[in-house]
Amino acid sequence: EFLLALAALCRALCGAEQDPTGGATHFHLHTENPDWATRETPRALAGGHLFYAPREAGHHG
Repeated sequence: EFLLALAALCRALCGAEQDPTGGATHFHLHTENPDWATRETPRALAGGHLFYAPREAGHHG
């Protein structure tokens, strides 16, 4: 398992793997509704989790 994880890390760092979360920096279970998430738009749903990425600079919506 360690070698599989290490190989995945190497592929991610060299850019060989696409980020399935769209650059997410935070996430929560799709069955939860945290206060901060009401102001955000999810970028991806995977494994029962919603993933969120920082807004683009200058966006104040």
